[in-house]
Amino acid sequence: MKLRNVLIVVRDIDRSRKYYHDLFGLETVLDNDGNMILTEGLVLQDAKIWENFLEKDIIPRNNASELYFEERDIEGFIRKASEGTQKY
Repeated sequence: MKLRNVLIVVRDIDRSRKYYHDLFGLETVLDNDGNMILTEGLVLQDAKIWENFLEKDIIPRNNASELYFEERDIEGFIRKASEGTQKY
């Protein structure tokens, strides 16, 4: 399994893009109307899209986050994760 990106939900996507560009030098890879992929795998998503998807309001400053992974063999990954948790 590979970490594909980190998604941050933002209220002002253009302001956020500028912030991450100015702070880290990240460039826009794809701008898709409320979803923006920046270099280094950072994804910005407009809060309205997130709220519509969840069908509830977003609570600002709640430290919630999401890590998005892609896996071709989900069953194999589940077995691997289950075996790994037994070791710890």
